Amino acid sequence: MDDIATPFRQWRVVLVAIVTILLIVLNLDKISGIRSHSVDRSDYVAVAVDFIKSSGFIGQRLGKVQSVSHFGKGGAGGKESYNVFRIVGKDKIGVLNMTLTKNETDEWQVKTADLSVSGSEYEVPVTRSEGNKWRLFKLR
Repeated sequence: MDDIATPFRQWRVVLVAIVTILLIVLNLDKISGIRSHSVDRSDYVAVAVDFIKSSGFIGQRLGKVQSVSHFGKGGAGGKESYNVFRIVGKDKIGVLNMTLTKNETDEWQVKTADLSVSGSEYEVPVTRSEGNKWRLFKLR
């Protein structure tokens, strides 16, 4: 009977190891803190808040962003939206004036952003990405 129990125990250990590895791989984004997120680009407020929370420049000036209040609502009626946000960071509180525009596919993008912190004004760098486009270079 011992001859049958030993291989069964070995398979059980292998099965537990495989299940553990699968659980780790499937939940790797939760374990590492890296989360892939998508933003609803048709909602100007969602685009603005995502920009604020992911901006390293704002994080440097205020500390880690803890809350964002949208109190100057410029609306989304046309192609541009003018907004004012109160941002509470870990170290300081700031006010951000932001302009968003719609592109050709009716998706909102941050056009300009100006941050006021402790009496100082900063122009927040805005970069736009067009996705992963491969560029072909021709050699002469």
